[in-house]
Amino acid sequence: MEGIRKRQHPIKIVFDIVGFVKSNFFLFIILFVSHFGSEKMYMKIFQVLFLLYAIVQLFSIILDWFTHTYSVEEEALHIRSGVFTKSHRVIPFYKIQNIHRHTSVFHKGLHLTSLTLETGETGDSSSIPLTVIRKKEADWLESYIHQPENVSAGDGEEAKTVAGSERTVHFQVTRRDLVKASFSSLSFLALIPLLISFFSNIESIFQMEVETSKVLTYLLDHIWMIIGVSIALLIIGVLFGLGVTFWKYGRFQISSDKDKIYIKKGLVSETSFSIQKEKVQAVKVIQLPMQRLLKIAEVKLVSAGDIGDEDLEVNSLFPYMPVDQAYEIIEKILPAYRLKKQMKKLPKKALYARLLRPSYFGIIAAIGLVYWKPEIWYMAILLFIWIYLLRVLDYFNSRYIQNEEFIQVKKGTLQSTLILTKRAKVMEVNVKRSRLQRNFGLATIEFINRSQPIEQTDLIDVPASDASEFYHWYNKRLRDIHVKGYIENNEDENGKKALK
Repeated sequence: MEGIRKRQHPIKIVFDIVGFVKSNFFLFIILFVSHFGSEKMYMKIFQVLFLLYAIVQLFSIILDWFTHTYSVEEEALHIRSGVFTKSHRVIPFYKIQNIHRHTSVFHKGLHLTSLTLETGETGDSSSIPLTVIRKKEADWLESYIHQPENVSAGDGEEAKTVAGSERTVHFQVTRRDLVKASFSSLSFLALIPLLISFFSNIESIFQMEVETSKVLTYLLDHIWMIIGVSIALLIIGVLFGLGVTFWKYGRFQISSDKDKIYIKKGLVSETSFSIQKEKVQAVKVIQLPMQRLLKIAEVKLVSAGDIGDEDLEVNSLFPYMPVDQAYEIIEKILPAYRLKKQMKKLPKKALYARLLRPSYFGIIAAIGLVYWKPEIWYMAILLFIWIYLLRVLDYFNSRYIQNEEFIQVKKGTLQSTLILTKRAKVMEVNVKRSRLQRNFGLATIEFINRSQPIEQTDLIDVPASDASEFYHWYNKRLRDIHVKGYIENNEDENGKKALK
């Protein structure tokens, strides 16, 4: 297949036509259904223009499929397209940060798949989508981009070698995990609006007039019916939540080999994600309020390439994993990253600074509230209580630790976010001090990782001495790069001498 120009599967034409119909469905209904048989001249003109537009789009879809080709030549992917204006893109394999594969129900029935190659660039060149190609071609292209190497099975009872490949499975979702996840996600609560709607429209449902003063009596008279309907809706909600979770996270698997990490999920519609370990920019551990109560967490891998459709969450590990297990898996798939459970807390003077720092949003909102709605002036007090309560929560949740190679920061109010990154992966750092922070001997640290969009992390009110140390810590990055380059050059020279 190397050097051969190939087109995507012809069924792509059908997919694109269906997409065109979906995007213009309501316009079609307005023009040809709502105004069917209309004698108005402007409506006839709009109908003719729409038909001409549809014909042009049809020919454009066919020509786009015919002229769009891809080939592998000299360790690069070549994309050629265009009818009147020719385009030729060359994407070296070393620029590809990660690979997404999505196999929908329609793809699966035809033994097809969708492959997206993500680079670290910005704009239109950040991704190379091959939306409809054969599975065999996708397998060949993915294996060609990331040449497999022999790896040994990982340690521990949970690690095992995937049949037919040299990957080590670190996590395989079970039914128990999925049931727990469905309740943790609270997806069954999606049917609560139906329950509220039922009770709010109870008069119209039973065609009865119920006076406000007799509502309680009415509910007591029909208590068993209401309990029965509530239980039925609750059961439906639980089944709905289970169905959504099984559909989305069924067959979830995390595996890795010597160089790459693989994430696969989906019971019917399958999604997979692969990334080279060296191209992971940072690791994020996110806990929502319910996840914090249940001591579970979601782990995301931050990469320089665009993660694609956020709904697919391709770069996310199983989001309902126990925290200890999540930390253990991170260390297995990324041995170079070490998450620390014990981190430094902010000093007490950081809390005092946060309580003294004015909230300009709260001041403006309070003035507007008192001016336009003086009868609810007490809401301004509640607003300030809420703002400062969140500041206190953020203070108690804030942690940080910095060592020779890594920096780890945790912060959050109701939701907590922990990010771990290596010094070599940090693009830029910034240390800022306001007048209030100077009085308390505090500062704000900020660092940026390559990602799409850029991953920016900051932590306010750290001791000024630690902020200064953080700045000097980052300055050593250039020394690390020079040392690494020097070692690699020496290894190349020694290798050449050995060959001679």
